[in-house]
Amino acid sequence: MVGSGCSHGEVFETALNRSDEDLRNVISFYDYIEVQPPVSYRHLKEDLGADADFIIESIIKKIIRIAKELNKLIIATGDVHYLNETDAIYRDIYIRTKLVGGGTHDLARYETAPLQYFMSTDEMLEAFKFLGNE
Repeated sequence: MVGSGCSHGEVFETALNRSDEDLRNVISFYDYIEVQPPVSYRHLKEDLGADADFIIESIIKKIIRIAKELNKLIIATGDVHYLNETDAIYRDIYIRTKLVGGGTHDLARYETAPLQYFMSTDEMLEAFKFLGNE
């Protein structure tokens, strides 16, 4: 089974930057489509400006809408990188440390990193409440 991935994945990038038809073509490849809670995309607020929250939620809704049109299984994942919310500091250190051979992590250019801790079911439901009760 092939899943779609996170904010750096083909599905999210296409949903953000290309047409609905391009998104349909991309989604058609996958067996299931992953969406993460908006806090997983919070670093993008620096690029998206004042309407960032609305844009991020709209992108997630668009991915879900098109995935449903194509009868794809949709799952909400946390894109988990650490266990507890307080462990984010360790990820921040990792992101800002120079890579072996030079260079920096892709997220180092952002002031705020995505929040990617293991959320409880209630936290995930709260994070996705903008989708409605269904």
